Amino acid sequence: MYAAEGQPVPRDNEAMQNLIDTIDMDPQEIYAYLISNGFTSNAAKGILGNIKHESNFDPAANQNTGGPGRGLFQHEVGGRYDTDNNNLLKFAADNNVSPLHAKTQLDFMISEMDNTDEYGAVRNKINKAKTPAEAADIFGSEFEKYPDSNVSTKAKRSQFAKDFIVNPVANDDT
Repeated sequence: MYAAEGQPVPRDNEAMQNLIDTIDMDPQEIYAYLISNGFTSNAAKGILGNIKHESNFDPAANQNTGGPGRGLFQHEVGGRYDTDNNNLLKFAADNNVSPLHAKTQLDFMISEMDNTDEYGAVRNKINKAKTPAEAADIFGSEFEKYPDSNVSTKAKRSQFAKDFIVNPVANDDT
């Protein structure tokens, strides 16, 4: 394990664990993390389809059109990124973690689903989805809140979700 360029390598166990906990995650790791946090395989794949579309798995992504979206889920500056009562920056500060890391953003999403009725309902719906594409559509429209009229966006998210191949080592329930 090594620190980011220009950063000292941690010398104590707590600092090393903090470094390990904040290292960015690839899609297989995100899938496994979602499964370990109670999402079904279809739900996890649906979330992955949305992450792929929103940020191409880059937790430091800025909206490519110059808009306010930030991170894996493109939470908006002036909203869920920084000013809503529940926002990513506050969540990261309260937990002493970087908002620019995938695990932080996934934990924030899970926290929203665990602690709000609106997003808890999204979690319930995606966990009941019969296909990854159905889960991607629910997650995109009800968590990401993309416009229902955006057929192209919906199709891309669904296709990414369907195309995700689980590493054979991972536990796949579909």
